[in-house]
This record gives sequence, structure tokens and C-alpha cells, in this order.
Amino acid sequence: MAIFLTEALSTAFSQTDGKTLAYFFCDSGFDKRKTATSVVRGLLFQFIQQHPQLLLDHLLPKYRGRGAELFKLFDALRTIFMAVAADQNTGRKYCIIDALDECDQESQRTLLWQLRETFKDRKTPSNARILVTSRPYPEIRQYLNPFANKDLASFPERQQDIDRCIKDRMAQLAEEKAYTEKVRIQVSDILRKKAEGTFLWVGLACEELKDIDSKDAVRVLENMPQGLHSLHKRLLDTALKRKAAKPDDIRRILSCVTVCLRPLSLSELSEACQLHQDEDDDGTRDQFTREHLASCRLMVIIQDGEVLLLHQFVKDFLVGAGTDHFNELEAHAYLAYRCVDLLIEQFRGTHKPHTSFSVYATYNWAYHARMAQSRFKVQDSQAEFFQIDSLCREQWLQRLSTEEDYRVILEKSSILQLRAKWRVLALVAYVSHLVVQELCR
Repeated sequence: MAIFLTEALSTAFSQTDGKTLAYFFCDSGFDKRKTATSVVRGLLFQFIQQHPQLLLDHLLPKYRGRGAELFKLFDALRTIFMAVAADQNTGRKYCIIDALDECDQESQRTLLWQLRETFKDRKTPSNARILVTSRPYPEIRQYLNPFANKDLASFPERQQDIDRCIKDRMAQLAEEKAYTEKVRIQVSDILRKKAEGTFLWVGLACEELKDIDSKDAVRVLENMPQGLHSLHKRLLDTALKRKAAKPDDIRRILSCVTVCLRPLSLSELSEACQLHQDEDDDGTRDQFTREHLASCRLMVIIQDGEVLLLHQFVKDFLVGAGTDHFNELEAHAYLAYRCVDLLIEQFRGTHKPHTSFSVYATYNWAYHARMAQSRFKVQDSQAEFFQIDSLCREQWLQRLSTEEDYRVILEKSSILQLRAKWRVLALVAYVSHLVVQELCR
């Protein structure tokens, strides 16, 4: 829907003066498309691109004072965005923020709070209009309920759109699998009955039918669970039972892909999950990893060499509230441990540097340790990295020296100062333990 709106409004606005459209499609699979700062920065860029005078009037004065750091600061960008939106000389501004639920939770709260506080006031610029689309999560509803809102599932046109989707997919399958008219009608009826109004279920079911002969299509579809949750449970159970991969490997793959800060490449994922580490040939190791991922079909995909969840619903199914398939905190703890182990191996010179996961480990171990909360505890095997005076940790800090955000801590690298910057709860308890040990000697 959002794509159609952006295309239709872009065409309409191009034929008239005084109206400008900016849009942002949130995506949990990409770090630069799931944060509050990215959303505001993306919308602001589009307005300035269409009205260059806004650059001189609103952006450059702030940029001269802060430099490139400005583009990392949500509050500063929000202030500029509101000034741009209120600019009367460039007409009315329209914004579409699609799939807000795919932003990380902190960004959701930040954006929703700002929207509510900004637009509840009648003094808000009258030439600014914002449309937000999201799945109807309670924590999102509570912020947006005061504003005009619609549940798309309540529109009768939605079923018509699903019927049209089924018709198009059936035309394609009928041609590829040589469906007779009877099979085509039977399959269409089952799809319509079991979809429960969701396009995703239709898409997943049709993907499953691509590998099924026409004689078995009706039987396979009838045995397919109704609704997304049941379908994903079947997919997970099937993946865990496949002989092509061990269940623990499948669980590790899914948990890592679910909580990683950005999409991992095949080689990064194999290192993160410790798959095929004895294989020296990069191409062979990547192919073996692809074969592991084949067991997770219709849950993960490989796109441009990176591994992503097929859809946000997969994450909700695996680690969402009320599920017991994976523990999100434990998944973060595993990645934190794996990253620190890798940093220690690099320091000792025992790590085979055949993947770029070492870069991920350098920049993101502390994020996963923080997100793991109490599930992350300093392991005895990692004491070398976390002791009060650590050459291993100093080497890690040196790798951060190329990033401006981290230069300031190179001269202040005590373990407690690291805790203050990255907010890893376990570090305080560990340092306290070390101090007590010293006092008792």
C-alpha cells in the first residue's frame, strides 16, 4: 500500500505546485533503515533535494556549528526537520513512514513520542502531514490512537486485493506446474480459506507449491496449517527435523540472524555460528553454509550475499512476547561471547582471518552484551579480555581508533569506563569481584 501511495502521490504532486512528498520504508533487516535518526535524516534529505533553498535556510547554519556529527544526532535533525516542514515558502509537506514496527524498540518509542508531542498541539505547522503505517501492536496504538487511524484489515477492499493476489499467483503456478482447471479452482479456494486475510500466508504457501507436482498440490495445501503462526511453527519443526543439519546449528543460525545488528554475509554467519571452520576454501565454506540455510527455507533468505529473515513476522514468531522458541537475551549473550572469543583469538594469533566477522565483533560485542542484560556474565575463559589491566582489550581499543566516536576512550580504557560507555551491567560485578580478590590476598 505504501509503495502505491508514494508512486501515486509523487506523480500527482509533480503536476502541481506547493506540495512535496517524502517517504521512508523502515526495514528491521538493515541498520540504516530501522533507527529514529535514519528516518528523520531520510525524510529531511528528500525535502532538501526537492527544495535546495532549504539547505541554505535551515541546514547549513546548524552544520557549520556541528559538522558531520549533526547527521548522527536525532534531536538536532528533528529540530531542522520541523523547521523545514513549517517552511511556508516551499509549500505543504507530506511524509509517509512505512512499517514503523520494523524500527528497533527504542526508535519506535522516540518517534512515537515525538509525533504525539508535536502534533497534539494546535500550534503545529498546518502545512505538515504525516502518514504512519504499522502493524497494530498495543505499544504503538497507545501513542497513535489520539489521531485519525484506520485498521486496513477492516476494509472490504482488502479481501478483493487478496483475491487478486491469489488469482495472479495461480496464473503463474498453473502455467509452471500445468494445473488443470479443476486443480486451479481447488487450490484457489483453499488459499482463500486459509489465508486469514494475510498476503504473507498466500505468498509462503505458493512458494511451497512451486516444488510440488499438480497431482499433490491440493493434498499438500490441505495439510498446511492455517494462519501465519501455525505455518511458521510447521516450518521450524521441519527445519529442526531435517537430516541435512543438526538442530543446534539451525537454532544457532536462526537466533543469530534474528538478533544481529546488521545482516551478516555467508562467511560472517558461518564464523558467528561456528559452521565449517575447518574448511579453508572460502567458496566451499559459503556453499556449505548455504546448504545449512536451505533447511531454514521460507524463514531466512540470502539477498545480495547477506542473510536476512524473510519477514518481520519471523522475528515476532521466534522471539516475540509469549513465544518460547528462542530466548532473545540468550541469543544476544551467545553473540557477545562469540565476538569476545574471536577478539581474544586475534590477540593470541590463533584466529584464522578468513572472514570479516572480526570487524563485526570489534564494533558490536558490547552492544550484544548490553542487550543480553543479566544473561551476559564474564566467562573464566574470557578473563584475559576483562581483567583490570588487559593488553588484549587495549588491542581491541586500537582497532576502534579509526572511528571518531571512539577516539576519546583510547586514553581512558579502564574496564569501568567501558561499562559507563556501553552500559554492560556484568562489568561492574566482575570488577568488584576482582577487587575483592586483590584485597583478600
